[in-house]
Amino acid sequence: MLALAGCGAADVNFADCVGQVAGSARQMEACTYVIDDAARRVDERSTAYLRRGAGWSVKGDDGRAIADIDQAIRLEPAQVDAYLNRGLIEVHKDDFDQAMADFEKAIGIDPKRADAYNGRGYAWFRKGDNDRALADYTKALDLDPKRVETYNNRGAAFAAKGDLDRAMADFDQAIGLDPKFASAYYNRAMAWIAKGDYDHAMADSDQAVSLHPSADAYTNRGMIWATKGDYDRAMADYDQAMALDPKYAGAYYNRGLLWSQKGKQDRAMADYTKAIEVDPKYLRAYVNRGVILVDKGQYDRAIVDYDKAITLDPKLGIAYYNRGRAWFAKHDYDRTIADYSRAITLGPKDSAAYGNRSLAWHRKGNDDRAIADYDKAIGLDPKDAKFYIGRGEIWHRKGNYDRALDDYNHVIDLDPASEDYGNRAMVLWAKGDYARAIADYDKATSIDPKYAYAFLGRGIVYLYSDTPAKAQVDFEQGAGLAPDNAYFAIWLDIVERRNGAAGHLQDAIGKLDMTKWPAPVVRMLLGEKTPAETLAAADDPDAATKTGQVCEANFYTAELSQLHAYNDEALRLYRLAASDCPKDFYESIAANAALRALAP
Repeated sequence: MLALAGCGAADVNFADCVGQVAGSARQMEACTYVIDDAARRVDERSTAYLRRGAGWSVKGDDGRAIADIDQAIRLEPAQVDAYLNRGLIEVHKDDFDQAMADFEKAIGIDPKRADAYNGRGYAWFRKGDNDRALADYTKALDLDPKRVETYNNRGAAFAAKGDLDRAMADFDQAIGLDPKFASAYYNRAMAWIAKGDYDHAMADSDQAVSLHPSADAYTNRGMIWATKGDYDRAMADYDQAMALDPKYAGAYYNRGLLWSQKGKQDRAMADYTKAIEVDPKYLRAYVNRGVILVDKGQYDRAIVDYDKAITLDPKLGIAYYNRGRAWFAKHDYDRTIADYSRAITLGPKDSAAYGNRSLAWHRKGNDDRAIADYDKAIGLDPKDAKFYIGRGEIWHRKGNYDRALDDYNHVIDLDPASEDYGNRAMVLWAKGDYARAIADYDKATSIDPKYAYAFLGRGIVYLYSDTPAKAQVDFEQGAGLAPDNAYFAIWLDIVERRNGAAGHLQDAIGKLDMTKWPAPVVRMLLGEKTPAETLAAADDPDAATKTGQVCEANFYTAELSQLHAYNDEALRLYRLAASDCPKDFYESIAANAALRALAP
């Protein structure tokens, strides 16, 4: 930390003003006595203002501290210590430009004051200009090669630039000069963390805690425990930090991260909220609380948090990224795209932002731009399978099965244990390669015997390859794994009735959500709705949702017509489904398979 400068002494009051502990009752009283004594020399009264200002600063009253230092400067405009002390207080107030002006004034009066360069370097560092900070710290060390604090500060600036080796060298130098300088151990621990050496980081953190058991030191050690997976010890350190300083926002924030990792989202949100109460400018707390709110479906509250974070830092890319997630959940795809675009501008190598923007373009029906974004995401991170999956699904939906296969093959090459065998099976089935489709579904069920959709897909292939008994076994298996999924119940009912048995759809509806789609299809199959009523219920203000639901209404009405031997109507509706259904819908591929079986 940066220390306030001191002054000389004369009589008892003056001696106590400059010699007693800053902020103590006697020190403040003595300084006030000197200030009020109009007969005092100007330099003595100036010094008393300066020392009383130091006392107010220790007491946390920056306003009174600056007012006193202003008076000291008024009385003695060339007093270097006054500018230095006022600059330090301004740094504490985050008024970096004013602090810079004071440090520059001090340098102008005395260009050989190492502490002035150190102070200005610290202001540059807090402003995020590490190069200028390094230049000032180096100048300070040229003037005073044994200045421990400056080695520590320069090390922090090197670390901020990612130059960990030079940072380490400076922290080592600071510790060599003063083995009890806790801040250097603390900062070196952070550098060890950045290097991934948690054992050395822990040793330095232990030393920092031992020398100066501060909230900072405990929080830092808690972070290391958390990284090492020892959540109980991490929690204990965060609790200790809060006990030492109940207003230390970093401890609440880090404990929130820990609760989140433990799956305790409500407790995590409570800690993020506390961090914000303590420090209303804690950007990451707003962002992380927003993430939890999105996961809870409270999108508007999440957007308020992201708005606040962006107001505080308009260049915080992660805030735009996460606000994009909230807009996407609200189906506001234009705002989604705008936020991901801003995140990409701020972080052009953010593959996830490209991937998520792809989803929004796709929802808007602009698959060409979606594919372009997936191409970019893959270029940035060619080993992230989800980008190939997303692009493959779009190629599938566009009916470009060869390109979809290429992407799904790539996913399986990246992860042979991937569940993406199911996606590849659908494409193979659409291409008419039933044997390979079934082989892929077999592989998917062997990897994950609880992968319900693999049983559903294989069951549909069996149904349209004239093996309805096998289809029924798979649908029963899938329905058992997903008893609340209406589609499994619908397919099982269809195959049961095709096999000449009574359907069990009525028995299944107790576990289904009959307030949302495809409930109208279920009611139609039970005879409670007409096909026309079911088609009307498929309407939706979202164009993509409407397309999918109309597709399903036509297809399942075709199935019902075939069950009743209304083959001409079934053919008409299968053709509608084959023409209008999204190509990656089971119903699209099934409609084409049915047409091959029924068409003359």
